[in-house]
Amino acid sequence: VSTQSTGLCVWVFPEGTRNTGRKLLPFKKGAFHMAKAAKCPIIPVVVGPYFPKIFNTDTKEWHGGDLQMKVLTPIEPQEIQDTDIDTMIAKVYNLMQTTLDGLAEK
Repeated sequence: VSTQSTGLCVWVFPEGTRNTGRKLLPFKKGAFHMAKAAKCPIIPVVVGPYFPKIFNTDTKEWHGGDLQMKVLTPIEPQEIQDTDIDTMIAKVYNLMQTTLDGLAEK
């Protein structure tokens, strides 16, 4: 993966699927391996609950509407290099779940 030299940004959903619950599903490891290999930062982005207002799970239809989104502080490549994958996954998961809990309360 050569994203720094090309300026390419990769957006990955670490759960691997959509989730209608209030708790994040376990994260897959692929995105973290990519970031480590490419020596790129991880920029966690959390989207607040949008079920059923924007996406109807029964009809599988999307509707217009407002949602909350928060971009968290980037995790720099050096920290990613110095940390094993499972520890990094746990750190990002906890940061994102705490943020999601806060967005759900609003």
